Amino acid sequence: MSRHHTDKEAEAGHSDPRLRDKTVLFLFYEPFRSGICQHIRTLVQALESEEITFFIICSSDDEKIPPFFEDVIPAENIIMVPVNLVFSLKGFMATWKTIRNKGVDIVHIHNIGTMIWSYLGAVLAGSSKIVFTPHIDMTPAGRFQWFFRRMWRLFGPFTSSVIALTQQQKKWLVNWKIIDEKKITVIENHLLESDIKKSSALSPPSLPVPYNLPANVFFVTQIGRLDRQKNPLFLVEVARLLKQQCPNILFLLVGEGPLQQILKDKITEYHLQDTVFLAGHQTNISWLLEKSHIVTLTSRWEGMPFALLEAIYFKKPIIATDIPGNRHLIREAETGYLVRNEEQFAEKIQHLYHSRKLAAEMGKRGYRLNQHLFDLNRMKGLIRDVYCEVADG
Repeated sequence: MSRHHTDKEAEAGHSDPRLRDKTVLFLFYEPFRSGICQHIRTLVQALESEEITFFIICSSDDEKIPPFFEDVIPAENIIMVPVNLVFSLKGFMATWKTIRNKGVDIVHIHNIGTMIWSYLGAVLAGSSKIVFTPHIDMTPAGRFQWFFRRMWRLFGPFTSSVIALTQQQKKWLVNWKIIDEKKITVIENHLLESDIKKSSALSPPSLPVPYNLPANVFFVTQIGRLDRQKNPLFLVEVARLLKQQCPNILFLLVGEGPLQQILKDKITEYHLQDTVFLAGHQTNISWLLEKSHIVTLTSRWEGMPFALLEAIYFKKPIIATDIPGNRHLIREAETGYLVRNEEQFAEKIQHLYHSRKLAAEMGKRGYRLNQHLFDLNRMKGLIRDVYCEVADG
């Protein structure tokens, strides 16, 4: 099917007969609701006009995950198993039973933490139509890269299609000879305007910031789990460096996670109680981003972060760590900055703090360059092509 034909059908909202009455099972590991949940939700929404039944098996103990899908997938089709990074016996059994009992046509596996138990369950249940999305920047794997490569190669013959989030991910997969290049499709993360508008309609969040803020306060917002991957302590160090140079700056860390108490202690140690605020879990992210001047991301690794997609949609300049997942969304010195250490990070924030017109121009330019990532029809055409090819195979 040509891309032109696919897009025309998507615009008309027509379903593809090759996907009619098909059942798709999503399998993923995510200890805290984050980007993978958003990615899967977007896939389901993009295929809303198709006559597909969706199931989810998720390895997590985060109670916020099932409600996140409640308006797009029936609650009885969402199965939660205990969180386990390496191997989940309950996840394996749930996978095997669901495929056998529900007549699953396509198994879509997400991320490395799910790979072993989900592939074993799918293969032993007789599934021959498996799609895999890695969702990972392999840079932090270091000496363990050989293990992931071996696992990918082991399961390669059972994989019908691999979805890479970026061209860089595809390049890795090809260079490591994980799977035939013809079986790899690049589908970037997309953000749907309907979800953004839904968030915007919510009440303004309750924030732990003083009400007597000066009129020229400069908001720096970071959205992400408070864990090692997102590295929020990095941003606290940046705030310490800027405390004297930028007196009206305010840092807002939005999210929950295991580093919360350590962050509180560090904020107190550095006397940053009036500068850095932990906002916890928030639902109205749109309101926060509209108020922000800069959005930051201090992650050690990423696939393709939704936090930056949200910032781009609201035309905000971005300052982020120089890692592959962030590079895909930031054009250096045009839409934001990519930095390698706390000193560089502080320098770039200070530059935009004193150049607010430049900051606004960067945000607008970022939206223009990435506008295609908010196109539901584009997302629908891409994922439907993959599923149709797998279903026909």
